[in-house]
Amino acid sequence: VWWRCSGASTKKRNASAEEQYTFLVSQLPTEIADPRLDSHSTDDANDANNTNACQIEKDLQRTFPTNSKFQNEEGIASLRRVLLAYSHRNPGLGYCQSMNFITAMLLLHMDEESSFWMLAAIIEDLLPVEYYAGNMTGLCVEQRVLQSCLGWKLPKVHKHLLEYDVDVDQISVPWFMCLFLNSLPLDVTLRVWDCFFYEGFKALHRISLAIFKLKQPELMEMDDMCDMFRTLRSPCSLGSVDDMAGNAGTKGTGFTADEIIKTAWGTTSWLGAFPTEKITHFRVQHTAAKKVEMEELEAAAQARMQKIQAKKSAAGGSGGSSGEDSGAAEISQTRSRGSSRAIEYDHHEHIAGMDNVRVSGVSDADADLLFSTTHGNQRKLSIAPMFVCSSGITAQSPGGTTHGAACSFELRSALDAGDEEDEGHGPSLPLP
Repeated sequence: VWWRCSGASTKKRNASAEEQYTFLVSQLPTEIADPRLDSHSTDDANDANNTNACQIEKDLQRTFPTNSKFQNEEGIASLRRVLLAYSHRNPGLGYCQSMNFITAMLLLHMDEESSFWMLAAIIEDLLPVEYYAGNMTGLCVEQRVLQSCLGWKLPKVHKHLLEYDVDVDQISVPWFMCLFLNSLPLDVTLRVWDCFFYEGFKALHRISLAIFKLKQPELMEMDDMCDMFRTLRSPCSLGSVDDMAGNAGTKGTGFTADEIIKTAWGTTSWLGAFPTEKITHFRVQHTAAKKVEMEELEAAAQARMQKIQAKKSAAGGSGGSSGEDSGAAEISQTRSRGSSRAIEYDHHEHIAGMDNVRVSGVSDADADLLFSTTHGNQRKLSIAPMFVCSSGITAQSPGGTTHGAACSFELRSALDAGDEEDEGHGPSLPLP
């Protein structure tokens, strides 16, 4: 059903010889060179491929590690080949975290080649434009679309969440990034995927609204932001993928697959008509607004770089290259390559393009809830770096591997930097 509804069969049939999975696999390198170790490399395309490959290699061991299929080299090698082949098929995107989980779930239900074409259909046809690419504009837009849908269909819940400063983005980004994998029980997720492949992306908005509807009685009784985050981040406990090998897996607790499907597609009056035209209207509206924001961010970044360069020139180039480097780290519009993602920080003034900011010394225990508060002249953020949206950070664990736990840090806004900024110092990132 997935194969036919998704359009993957048509995609494979219409592909040229160079686009076929077997050909792409035959072109994969036997060895991977880490581009970070070769500072003199000028081959951007090859560096991007190697960067993707290095990130994929890191994520292989984190993908359903307790599942029997991925506890041996054969299963890991299958996942590796599909992800590498797709990164070569779509070099503009390459690889993004969460693609590993989606691909692994596909491999539990079909062979490598079918999984490859299913992944291609999901990314290229079913998901919105730029959903995983670059600064994830498509993903950011869909978070705003969801909030518009929430205000449209569940205004009381929407108002209640706004009243207690609950950032819906930080709850829904993991849902949308992995298509509800790791967020709902597996039996529920597989039913959601059935609907996704049949109806398209609108199904994810239906399911999201259904979760809020099912949790509405609990949410309306709460007056604590942290409790609301806990309730929505884990709407019901997850089933296990330990022995999953093509079946539906074990069930979690909480609402059942039938309950969420009936809530999302049933004839009850709460949802009513949910036309694609309305979703498209929201999407066009928020895409235009996001484009304006990005243009303003770029203009601000360029203006600040010019200011730094002018001050450096006026000082006669004193201070060496460290001032320039720190200034560039603060506001440069360096484009991301491979798996690195450009990010933005939203405060009194936007700072854009800080590429792949890392915070060391962060453990999983540091992260429980996602929230943002304002404290004096600083904004303190707690975010899930694995799921980057409008305020995304990639964290570095003590072991040197990127993980999906939230980390807390403070990022000084441009307006609050004062004299230190004039001296070329970049923004501080102290751990709490």
